[in-house]
Amino acid sequence: MISYNNTIKENVLDSLDKIIGDEFTDVPVFYDLDVIARGNTFFVFQPQTDELLEQRVSSDVREYTVLIRFLRKSSGDHRKHTELDPVTKTIERLKRLIANNSDYSPSSTYKWHDGRITNIEYQVDNEELPEYKIIDVTFACVVEEVLS
Repeated sequence: MISYNNTIKENVLDSLDKIIGDEFTDVPVFYDLDVIARGNTFFVFQPQTDELLEQRVSSDVREYTVLIRFLRKSSGDHRKHTELDPVTKTIERLKRLIANNSDYSPSSTYKWHDGRITNIEYQVDNEELPEYKIIDVTFACVVEEVLS
């Protein structure tokens, strides 16, 4: 039987969950868009890509991307500045949080390097879930996995 690591879960998703969960203690994290009974504000993590950057003799260097969706229930009046302000504050805080953890090795245990937000798409008016403001944040990081 081969040995392997579930790198995207263990290094990337679990680490994002920890970092974001510790910072945004009042905003839950989910892994699907089944928003029934999820509340007014939450994050959804959706893995997007796993790209081999370099194959070495005893390791692989891969770039992972995760779509971090931030959803906030809207009061309905999209013209109000007060509707967008909490959303933009949260996203700016998320950007700083990721920048502060661009090289992530909690307790000296390597998880990733070159972590960054590569794109943010504000979907203030969306057809998918019209009662929510949805902000799609693309997170990317590089992981070097030692092959055993």
